Amino acid sequence: MSKKLLATVIASLFAAGPALAQTNDDPMRVEGSATLGGIYNNQKARDPTKLEEYQDLGNGALSSVFVRGRNSTNWFDGYGENFGRDDQYMFLRGGIYDVFKAGGYLNDIPHNFLSSGRTPYSGTGTSVLVATFPNINPDTWNTIDLGYKRRDAGGYFEWQKNSPWYFRVDGNEVKFSGTKVGSGASGTSPGNGFVDLAFPTQYKTANFGVEGGYQTSKATVSLRWDYSRFDNANETLNWTNPSFGRNLLDTTYLPPDNTFNKFTLTGNYRDLPWRSVISARYTWARTTSNVDLGQTALNTGPVFAPTFADATTFHGEHIDQSLALAWTAVPITNVDTRVYYYRTKRENNSDQIQYGNSPTQPLASGLGCGNLATPPFPVGNCENELFSYRKSNAGFDVWWRFARNQRLGFGYDYLDVDQNRVDYDKMHQSKAWVEYKNSMLDTLTGRLKYQHIKRDATSNYSNDGVSPNDPAFLLPFTSAFDMQSSTTNQVKLNLDWSPLPLLGLSFESNWARQNFDDHTLGRADNKKQGYFLSGNWGIPDKLVLNAFGSWEETKYPSDHRFINSVASGPSPPPGFCTTANPNCYSPTAAPNSLSYNWSSQTKDETWMVGIGADWPALPQLLVKASFLYVKTNGSATFSSQDASGQMVAGPAGFGNPLNIGNFDDSTQQYFNLKAIWAYNKNWSFTAGYAYEKYTHSDIGTDGFQYTLPFPPVASNTSLSYLNGYDAFTNGHQNIFYLTATYRFEAPPLPPARAAEPPRPSSVPVAAPPPPPPPSPPPPPQVQRITLDSKVLFDFDKAVVKPEGKAAIDSQVVGKLAQVQKLEVVLVTGHTDRLGSEAYNQKLSERRADAVRDYLVSKGVPREKIETIGMGEKQPVVQCDQKNLKALIACLQPNRRVDVQMKGESTR
Repeated sequence: MSKKLLATVIASLFAAGPALAQTNDDPMRVEGSATLGGIYNNQKARDPTKLEEYQDLGNGALSSVFVRGRNSTNWFDGYGENFGRDDQYMFLRGGIYDVFKAGGYLNDIPHNFLSSGRTPYSGTGTSVLVATFPNINPDTWNTIDLGYKRRDAGGYFEWQKNSPWYFRVDGNEVKFSGTKVGSGASGTSPGNGFVDLAFPTQYKTANFGVEGGYQTSKATVSLRWDYSRFDNANETLNWTNPSFGRNLLDTTYLPPDNTFNKFTLTGNYRDLPWRSVISARYTWARTTSNVDLGQTALNTGPVFAPTFADATTFHGEHIDQSLALAWTAVPITNVDTRVYYYRTKRENNSDQIQYGNSPTQPLASGLGCGNLATPPFPVGNCENELFSYRKSNAGFDVWWRFARNQRLGFGYDYLDVDQNRVDYDKMHQSKAWVEYKNSMLDTLTGRLKYQHIKRDATSNYSNDGVSPNDPAFLLPFTSAFDMQSSTTNQVKLNLDWSPLPLLGLSFESNWARQNFDDHTLGRADNKKQGYFLSGNWGIPDKLVLNAFGSWEETKYPSDHRFINSVASGPSPPPGFCTTANPNCYSPTAAPNSLSYNWSSQTKDETWMVGIGADWPALPQLLVKASFLYVKTNGSATFSSQDASGQMVAGPAGFGNPLNIGNFDDSTQQYFNLKAIWAYNKNWSFTAGYAYEKYTHSDIGTDGFQYTLPFPPVASNTSLSYLNGYDAFTNGHQNIFYLTATYRFEAPPLPPARAAEPPRPSSVPVAAPPPPPPPSPPPPPQVQRITLDSKVLFDFDKAVVKPEGKAAIDSQVVGKLAQVQKLEVVLVTGHTDRLGSEAYNQKLSERRADAVRDYLVSKGVPREKIETIGMGEKQPVVQCDQKNLKALIACLQPNRRVDVQMKGESTR
């Protein structure tokens, strides 16, 4: 970011207040803070990209600015952090109530893949990578860094003056600049090795949207148009392929430019019996892309062989349509219901491209597409699959509060898919669930949910009349787990328990198993389980401790078939079993060293343990400490058939498969210690230290060498050349930081001025009284409603409970119906002082947003609602109980959501 632009943005944050209209009687009340400091990072890592994969932790300045202003007619919010760094973020928004609101933002995120790697290529970051092969000495290679910077900048403007009509325009541009991880095959066969490449990443996506609509307390209708264009500065990457000799340039095709248009029509109506709301949404979208097709391809010789494409340009077009209908109602007291229907459809009008004119003019050896025919295309030709689909989804859910603080929910969902896919054309799925919630006890709340899913899919493959020597015979025995018929059972349990004063515990568990039906080859089942335990203890003014631990495991066994070699033709035909190994494509054939079945048992585990402490060492000094430990472990065990057909492990089975004990294993450790000193009301200082360590072990990178096989032989044209990606990421870093923060609060409102008595005239003159002026319209009324967070939310949650929705319906939505001309709804979230200030701030914001979202679902215009999270800053009661249970009860009034409505009342 340029210094000029940076200075302009920061200045605008502070200048936003005076820019909006204000008077002496109605001043803009501005509050905010500014932070400035520095960071020093001592890294010890050969490749530190895992230590700062998505952030900028380099030495330099740290900064942030926050400012907020309000008066009865205007408002603005501004925030920015990490100015001038690779992960800077800032926004500014504001407006005049009931007239307009606008805002803009900038968000930078880096993604670092590789630092100080090696490559035989020159030209990294460009569309041409050149090297001279063979080159088996990595010490002579070039240094390479892989990564890109992502910048998302945009804004919006919404006109509200002509309410209930509104108009909105928004847009943003997302840019990627740098490189990303890529690779290319040497030669035309997988056995010829590969090379690591740096794919140039110069992407730009421009998005623009226009929306207009009509919104009242009873009905809403809106129409929106979205436009998006993706541009890639490099549609191809040319690179030296080491396999063919003569150092000729091969071509890799990168994402092409495309254009997207979408129209959305949305409406809902709320003035119906049973407090019903009917909602509908229809979308129509079109995506297009045109790209030149390669007419030649580098092949063995080396020669540039013709591809025999039946077109020079590919014209792509998708037409996507969707329809969503929903009805929510409260047909009887304590029962909430919802019925919904969704339908989506994709029409693929893209060109069907065929490469090759087999059998009269087949593609050269090495460029063909295998030995299986895909009608109406003959064997050996290459063609694209035009994927299209139609999906219909319908369901309902019901929540019944059958007793005090006890709720029972159940629902059913049906999905039907009809698609154009080579393996599965049709699939339907039924999902049923039931959930029980109990919050009767003051010390214990719980939730238990069970879900059953049944999926049935129809395979397109059949081997009726097909010889087991034909590769097509194997297809019906293989399956894709994303569509294959299956049965899934899932159980979730959540418990919150306060067994003792000053102690709170939370437990969550998830268990799921998916069994695939009619399985022969492919994934057999999925097993997942996870457990999470957290606890907190503390005396808020002395010491607060928080801890958690979790364990998750995923298992997915699978079965496969190995076939060593096939015929090259003409008899048996190419791809068929050899005469020495007949029936090789049948999974039930007698196993031998040339063809046999094998299986794998893959397992992934993740452990997490964390602990944190807040210690008010002095009235003005708060010390915070935390530690986080994360460990992942992956493994795969294998077995294969022996001569008798039994599955056995180790050398007793054909192929002697070797187990993998380290499959993407990693350990991450984080320690953070900081002290915050509140010097006075305005100034505070923060000093901190952080330690981070990352270790990684994977069978693919342990004992890493830049050339494979090792030691390299210059005459080996199948040699692979690697750049070190993900190979040397072990390391640690020590981070020191120091910041100073200045906070300023909004000044109090000025006192009301008494009206001055009229001055007597020197010569009294009687005059007839003037006619009375017309009665002015009544001023907008402000209504304030306070909602108890215990009714709205579960403990430490930000999801509105059914009883909370009922409270909002009766206390807020009902009163909104009496407002003729709504100007603004201000939703403010508050918490008590238990927990850290930062956590309470986020929780108050999430709860305010949750109430806003529910009001929007009930038809309140979103653009009329503003949300603020005040955290623990505005308590209504002060408590000093020593018993935690008693303290929590005393602080209950502080845990609330305030809703203020401004508008003209009809009553």
